[in-house]
Amino acid sequence: MFFPFLSLFLGIAFLVYGGRNVVTYSVDLAIKLKVSELFIGIVVIGLGTSLPELFFTSYVSLEGFYDLAVGGIIGSNIANTLLVFCLMLIFINDNYKYENINQWDIYWMIFSTIFLSLFIFNGKIDDVWPIFFIILLVLFYIHSFRGSRVISTQQTSDFSYIRISGGLVFGFLLLYLGTYSFIYGTKAIGHIFAIPDGILGLSIAAIGTSAPELLVTIISIRKGSENLAIGNIIGSNITNIFGVLGLSSLLVRLVNDDSIVISEIFTKIHLMVLIISSIIVLFIVRVKPVGVLRKSFGYLGLISYALYISYILI
Repeated sequence: MFFPFLSLFLGIAFLVYGGRNVVTYSVDLAIKLKVSELFIGIVVIGLGTSLPELFFTSYVSLEGFYDLAVGGIIGSNIANTLLVFCLMLIFINDNYKYENINQWDIYWMIFSTIFLSLFIFNGKIDDVWPIFFIILLVLFYIHSFRGSRVISTQQTSDFSYIRISGGLVFGFLLLYLGTYSFIYGTKAIGHIFAIPDGILGLSIAAIGTSAPELLVTIISIRKGSENLAIGNIIGSNITNIFGVLGLSSLLVRLVNDDSIVISEIFTKIHLMVLIISSIIVLFIVRVKPVGVLRKSFGYLGLISYALYISYILI
């Protein structure tokens, strides 16, 4: 029992230090490229923090644990919206301007969720559909770049592109190691209590793979870079579906000559929670709540997530 808890502790330590590196160098990259922090959050950090999901989902998919793979994606996206986003609502600065958010990026997130639901009801991802998943991810990145406002700033970065790239790679490496260590510990504890794979993916594995997004969000808010946090949440959710699940399905097709089979368990409350939580993000961005109202939305989301986790574990 000692080693799983040690693995959890080391995982959290790596996540904290890696998250700090990613945020610091992402801000410098936005300054260098003269693009918005939101775009950097969506593409660079969103893609980087989805690496744990990619490694985890690809591995368990090739091993045939499809419930764990799909459950990890769905659970991670739910955690990003109801846990990470709602925590951000509680601690974000009251002066934050929601106008910085391109609502079309959120529409893409909702579209990706509905797109995934079609395959959940179909029961599998087969034929050439994995390639379409990846194509849609590329189209989203192109659309997001076109919608990203090129900014004129007097800020300068003291770092070269090589230093920034190295810092980001090192930060993402620490996030990967931290996530792997975190998941190893939580998975071991989960198996001790005989938690089924589908439930393990929706809860423990999902929270573990969402840990990078959570840490990046907290650090971004502390550094006053809220756009990085929001972009990270949106970008990560879309990348998880189109990129991670699409690439994992393609690997299963090429390596095992098989298709990812999706259990009926996900057609129940889990899919409904995923869709509703995605729409809630759009609703909050359009309403632009501040002060007590904003915090209330945040606490309500956290309570909803706690009830959801309690429901699937009991």
